[in-house]
Amino acid sequence: MSIRSPKPIAFANRKLTLVISIVCACVILIVGGYAFLAAPRYVVLNIEAPDSYLPRGNWTLTTFSTHQFSDSSGRYFVWRQEARVFTKTYNSRHLFDSWLSLKKYFDDRLADSKWTLYPYDFYDPCINFLPEAGFLPRGEGGYLVYRKPETIDYAAEPTICLAIWPSWEEEGTIYGYHVVILTVNPSIMTVWNNRIDMGW
Repeated sequence: MSIRSPKPIAFANRKLTLVISIVCACVILIVGGYAFLAAPRYVVLNIEAPDSYLPRGNWTLTTFSTHQFSDSSGRYFVWRQEARVFTKTYNSRHLFDSWLSLKKYFDDRLADSKWTLYPYDFYDPCINFLPEAGFLPRGEGGYLVYRKPETIDYAAEPTICLAIWPSWEEEGTIYGYHVVILTVNPSIMTVWNNRIDMGW
């Protein structure tokens, strides 16, 4: 009477275990990779509100949102802050007296992180993300666009939109401004698809 060796069975079990392990590893990599690519990545600015040195002078609202257009699979992560800033005319404790003085406040702080004014008028990367662009002009007295120096024109790139406009004005005298600053950061997949569409 012969006894069958268990070696073929053991080998088959080890092979099956190896195949299952490889399949599981592939699934984990795929799911993990998708989660990494799809995860929201907001550009959060560490800039204090212009009146932050005063009681109740900090940012009044901070929001995080994801934008996706109906005719595109691109996703954009939008971080937004709002504040009200009073002028020296309202109270001498306040540091700002004009739109330009508020612009300089943000210019100085954004320059520390290499953000510069985006000068091209033929393309406005804020128009779809900043509602205030619907009633404010682009430029002095309205809103501004900032990008990094290595930005590619027309491309999906990290962008800052800054809007400043009078919130309290009487007989031609401005007593306060409303300030909105937001960042737009395209997802990794959006950047890749955009580069492919542009032929980069």
